[in-house]
Amino acid sequence: LKSVWNQGFQNIHVMLPFVRTSDELRTCRDLMLASGLISDGPEPGPELWVMAEVPSVLFNLDRYAALGVAGVSIGTNDLTQLLLGADRDSELLAQTFDERDHAVTEYLRRLIPDARRSGLKTSICGQAPSVHPEYAELLVECGIGDAPLHLVEVVARAERPSGTGQQNDSDVGIGGDDRVHAIELARPAEVFDGIARSGHALL
Repeated sequence: LKSVWNQGFQNIHVMLPFVRTSDELRTCRDLMLASGLISDGPEPGPELWVMAEVPSVLFNLDRYAALGVAGVSIGTNDLTQLLLGADRDSELLAQTFDERDHAVTEYLRRLIPDARRSGLKTSICGQAPSVHPEYAELLVECGIGDAPLHLVEVVARAERPSGTGQQNDSDVGIGGDDRVHAIELARPAEVFDGIARSGHALL
């Protein structure tokens, strides 16, 4: 990853999933510092982000910021699963698993503003906005800083007048748009030429 970053893809950053405690974060951060993947000095390098999917993130925002975290990216699937105690893959609990549940939306209403007050950037990489378009309105209301490509597409479709022709790159925020695009590690390498140069990629 650092090699790719040094090749000029300097909008690619590191995101740690399922961060539970500040001690775990510190251990991971120290390993990355020791390897040279990230830097705590003046020299440039990839930013360190954490996934906000374990509910404890809300209560550790200041600690995470003090450890050098640049931002949090909300994973709505796991966050919903952990807040509601409902396995998202269980047919028995399918009706319980709902990203629109009051507990989940109220958590977001606290998490996003609190993260910003802690000096952290915010993004979302869960599926909720693409499944429930009204989620986009909630996120904007909460003050979300950045959005993945599928959310930009939802917003673009909602804003585009009916009867217009095919959408182009500017409709979905590709090219010159500075929104964060979360890219799964399993994606092929060619995504770097398409999305990573147009925004920020979190790996």
